Amino acid sequence: MEKSEIYCSNPLLMLQAVRVFAESGESIPENVRARILSHAPLLKKVSKTDIRSELESMLMSRFAETEIKSLFECGILKVILPQLDKCFYEPQKNKYHIYNVGEHILRTVAASPYDISVRWAALLHDIGKPLCSSTDSGGIIHFYGHHTESVRIAKDICYKYSFDESLRREICLLIEYHDVHFEQSARGVKRALARMGEPSFIKLLMLQEADARAKAPEYAKEKCAAIEQLREICANVVKSGEPYRYSDLAIGKRDLVKMKYRAEHQMRDVLRTLFDEVIDDPSLNNREYLLKKAKKMKNFH
Repeated sequence: MEKSEIYCSNPLLMLQAVRVFAESGESIPENVRARILSHAPLLKKVSKTDIRSELESMLMSRFAETEIKSLFECGILKVILPQLDKCFYEPQKNKYHIYNVGEHILRTVAASPYDISVRWAALLHDIGKPLCSSTDSGGIIHFYGHHTESVRIAKDICYKYSFDESLRREICLLIEYHDVHFEQSARGVKRALARMGEPSFIKLLMLQEADARAKAPEYAKEKCAAIEQLREICANVVKSGEPYRYSDLAIGKRDLVKMKYRAEHQMRDVLRTLFDEVIDDPSLNNREYLLKKAKKMKNFH
């Protein structure tokens, strides 16, 4: 049977062919590449679950960068992830970058740990950049708000390929915060932990480090050093037992209900205020003090 006939009967073989050549270290022959280019549109008829399975096998492979680049070169990416395909045509002209958006994304994936949520986040973290590109008077390219656009696109992709809820939420959380600069202090880290939780914050630092390593080398060194410092602060915070979750507060919603608080938003505001105080000064996480402060806030309102 001719290769073209095989692809017609089972288009998924095109993705598998890309994997085989990448893992063997061989370039895809021109005749095979041409057949895949002409038959790639057939992948629109393939089960989204099957395509996702192949993509995840690639993402978790040590040949991920080569395999995904081959998907682009063979016209497959344009069919299964068109938003990512566009990234390879998007230049980046600023001091932080030496690759176009697509190439930067591939290098970020390759520098990421073998964790499926981190690797998906690495693949999609800058996918919104082509929609946010602007050039200033000095010819420098900016991508203001790209993290928001990337989250939106990532959500669409996760729904399209039937990601489970927990994986989708973690991927989008990592993308949302991938460009955030955290305060290099126990207070800053505790606030980050409060927003994300420890497991996701640790993964975020992994993504940020991979993102930095895929940028200009002179920038990467400084950024990676800052990330390592955040890791050390995080480890010390967790080890010390300092409060960084609402559940760590010495009082909770039940205590406020006993004080005759009724409105949910009011209780939420009070707990947030108390939590902010405790984050800044862990010694204030004292039940007597917090009850007294909550009572005073109720009388004030």
